[in-house]
Amino acid sequence: MIKAAYNFVPVAEDIPYYQPAWRSQITQDIPFSDGVSGEIILSLVANTAIFVKGDDGRFVNINKEMFIPGTSIKGCIRSVLEILSFGHMNEERVDDEIFPFRDISDRDGYMRKMAKVLCGWLIKDNNQYRILDCGEPGYIHHNDLAAFSSFEKNRFKNAMDAISKYQSCGGSYLSGRFQFKEKNFNRKFYERIEKGGNDGIIVFTGFIEEKKSEFIFFSPARENRKNIHDDVLKTFKELYPEFGKLPRHATNGGIPVFYTEKNNVIKTLGLCYLHKYYAQHSIYDAIPDGLRGKGMDLADAIFGSARHSLKGRVQFGNAKMLKGELLERDKIEAVLNSPKASFYPTYLKGGTWDSAHNVIIAGRKRYPIKPKYDVSPFIPTAKDGGINNDIISKLFPVKENAEFECKVRFHNLRPVELGALLSAITFHGQKNECKHSLGQAKALGYGSVSIKVKNFKTDNQIDSIQTCLQRFEDEMKRYIADWKNHPALKELFEMAKGFSGDKCIDIFTSMLLQTDKKVKALPVKNTLEYKSFKFPGKTPDQFREARNAFSRGERFPSFTERMGIGDSTARKDTGMIVSRKATPIIPKGLLAKVVHCDKGLTTVKLIEGKDNAIKTLKKEIDKKVKLKAGDTVRVRLSNNKNELIYMNKL
Repeated sequence: MIKAAYNFVPVAEDIPYYQPAWRSQITQDIPFSDGVSGEIILSLVANTAIFVKGDDGRFVNINKEMFIPGTSIKGCIRSVLEILSFGHMNEERVDDEIFPFRDISDRDGYMRKMAKVLCGWLIKDNNQYRILDCGEPGYIHHNDLAAFSSFEKNRFKNAMDAISKYQSCGGSYLSGRFQFKEKNFNRKFYERIEKGGNDGIIVFTGFIEEKKSEFIFFSPARENRKNIHDDVLKTFKELYPEFGKLPRHATNGGIPVFYTEKNNVIKTLGLCYLHKYYAQHSIYDAIPDGLRGKGMDLADAIFGSARHSLKGRVQFGNAKMLKGELLERDKIEAVLNSPKASFYPTYLKGGTWDSAHNVIIAGRKRYPIKPKYDVSPFIPTAKDGGINNDIISKLFPVKENAEFECKVRFHNLRPVELGALLSAITFHGQKNECKHSLGQAKALGYGSVSIKVKNFKTDNQIDSIQTCLQRFEDEMKRYIADWKNHPALKELFEMAKGFSGDKCIDIFTSMLLQTDKKVKALPVKNTLEYKSFKFPGKTPDQFREARNAFSRGERFPSFTERMGIGDSTARKDTGMIVSRKATPIIPKGLLAKVVHCDKGLTTVKLIEGKDNAIKTLKKEIDKKVKLKAGDTVRVRLSNNKNELIYMNKL
């Protein structure tokens, strides 16, 4: 299942971003004929605990008087306005990045490129790096390494990186003569012999779980030195900065590398067999052309733009806390690592960052509003069993129901611009239903804030807030006729409304990397927490499972699809529907009873469905499940209808 604490507001792929027609007339000195100035008093109420970090690591304060900085509120409102007004996504707002790529679940892309990996020694020849080619590498089982006197099995651990493995063997390469032993999954394994065979050198690579072999680089029959393009070498040095720490070959002075080539031109280069390289597409490549312009959009016009040397005409003051207190607990400790855009199953609509075809971003990221917040998140532990403080953030949040007040001053805004500002504050008049997100730990449910207009006054004859909202709506309808019903606004509003049921929280919780039993939960001492998605004992790598699911055709559903609101075509892909009333997640599939389970062979009989025949149960490669006769499982039919594919155990 592909899940995340965040989701995306889709972007308009087929239309350019909106630019106000009056953008060239904006100035601080000469007012518009219909320009409006005035102030808005905002009332902010925390629906869940909220934490905005100050310089001292605690909630922002001056002389222990807590407040929310005006810049935080401004950023929150501006991000909503960028969506409502269909703003640009150029480099001012999007940090362009190209990602290292290594994904064994991408069988049509990455694994196809790695279909034939060669090996050799990276040497420096007349100040030029070249590869001394050794052809295809051989393999040797760890048990067969005992044939080397300098290899001490009790000192050698598979969890070591390559450099540590060499150090455990005396800091140099093991060499000898080898003969063919067996072939396993297209891999040729060899063993050491005293006479005959071929000369070879043992090459260690880094840690892979359950790794049972290393590589052999054989001496080539004739010397073949291959040139390396500067771009390939530059990528290698950036992705493998540790290459200089590897021991040098005693004769040629090189280090062992793996590479792929096309038409005798080296394309990729790395320190391991399945090595990483830079993907074909960057973030900016995935943004639709119509959103990449350098012109001024409505958010730039109102809030200012460094690119256009334009000062903002709206200023947000700090929001002083009128009522509230810190959470009773001394602090909350949690891992707040930001999501990485390199994770393509959620960040892209289809394909990977290395797809041969063009790719499109999923949209603008936002965190759906959660009904509660987590005061007892899981914390990964260090190797010694203690808490790993290197990745822990300490939160000192204010309790829910805290009240703040903020003054917003605006100068020389046209009524349509004032309407846009008010629309962003109130989610276009839905102030009682929609909530904003502020501060840290949004993924854990923190920072849900209701913002309402407490007082509104101008120096001009403005009938009401509703009049301003209508001016803005009319302007946007001239740009997009069905603006109010556009999917982008639908997703924005629904995520701002969030959900109310506890049972939905698990599917809006961040995925976990593989963990073992060294996972601790802080003691629960507060009744305000929701139950985290608990994983007893060892847990699978959910990111790997999500990539595998993506490769099988599953797609990350939008928030409304996940919640079953309106048209939800993605239900067929995800197999789960959750209503706003929080009905449980129901995976698509059939129930079956395990009949027999022995030595990897599992047979089951369907409980529901017309076919009551006993069928073989297949499991995906990444699934490690212990089943026994009598267990009830959920399954799906394979493409040929003759086998059942395991989904989950009930």
